[in-house]
Amino acid sequence: MKEPQEINKALIAISVSNIIQALGLNVEDQHLKGTPERVARTYMELCYGLTSDAKKRINHVFNSVFRSANEEMITTRKIKSVSLCPHHLLPVEYTSCVGYVPDLYVIGLSKLPRLFKLMSARPIIQEDLTQEIGVALVKNLKPKGVMVVMRGMHACMRCRGVLADGADVITSFVSGVYRDPKEKARDEFLSFIQRGGI
Repeated sequence: MKEPQEINKALIAISVSNIIQALGLNVEDQHLKGTPERVARTYMELCYGLTSDAKKRINHVFNSVFRSANEEMITTRKIKSVSLCPHHLLPVEYTSCVGYVPDLYVIGLSKLPRLFKLMSARPIIQEDLTQEIGVALVKNLKPKGVMVVMRGMHACMRCRGVLADGADVITSFVSGVYRDPKEKARDEFLSFIQRGGI
């Protein structure tokens, strides 16, 4: 992940005001008057993952790692997060599933959804986001294997260009025992997420 930087809220508001004017609209219209500031607040939230505070919170997520004798797969399903498409700055809504087979260490149950939310909150392509989350889990948990599956609903596909309403994008990260054809971890994980729906 890139080194976080602080977000210039005032500059975002000025830029949105310029866009409104470039569209030939009156920035003083009752419905548009507060729009630059509202959009700036929205981008502050959608891009929170770029901030130094987010980096601290991601580090804090991995402070909640505990020793455990458990060697069976742990799966978390239906994790919701939102990102921005870096090509159009339109929202991407994710539903994700993650599974890992521990090797001495497990992570607090609430930390995985938090990790996805923090790492998603920025402009990044889905392919890279999936890989970065998987790599972070491998690096910090040192498990026997990790598998991440992300289903993205891209506004840039649904409301512009091809107008592919209902189309989704599935990406995955696979490591360790999930890659080994002799192991059953991959099939077990896929059966879990298929039963519950991603």
